[in-house]
Amino acid sequence: MAYLPGSEWPTRTVSFLLLIDMHPKSTSRFDPEALRLAGGNGHPADRTKAKPRPPRRRSGDWFFCGPVPGAWLGIAAGLPGRALHVALAALHEVKMSSSDSAKLTAAALARFGVRGKTGSRGLAKLESAGLVTVERRRGRAPRVTIREFVTGDSTATPKTAKKPI
Repeated sequence: MAYLPGSEWPTRTVSFLLLIDMHPKSTSRFDPEALRLAGGNGHPADRTKAKPRPPRRRSGDWFFCGPVPGAWLGIAAGLPGRALHVALAALHEVKMSSSDSAKLTAAALARFGVRGKTGSRGLAKLESAGLVTVERRRGRAPRVTIREFVTGDSTATPKTAKKPI
């Protein structure tokens, strides 16, 4: 509502302006732009923002299967080089297979950023730490079995088991 010369001021506007000017902490003049909502015309639909949703898995996308045993993962993380990457690739392949062991292919290692002989070295580190058992055949991808762990109060020790984690 605008003020036209010769007409009366709207009562509500005047009393509101007087309250702002009389406020003890008021140091500047009334600025209506300061009350305007950011990024919109004041419409209620502009004020509500949708919460971001977590990304959804699409059909055909690969995913990491869980649960991942913490003690096993902690030991793999302490190994040098790309051993953790190889451990995650091996765990993923075993979890996705219907048996207790799986072939660890070059494509599976490539998903985790492991190329060439790095996979063989990482698998040897995992085997020496007792995290996996490996069956190797010339010209074939190694078959990996994840070893189950028994967690105690302070240490985790490998346990020979028929069923993987």
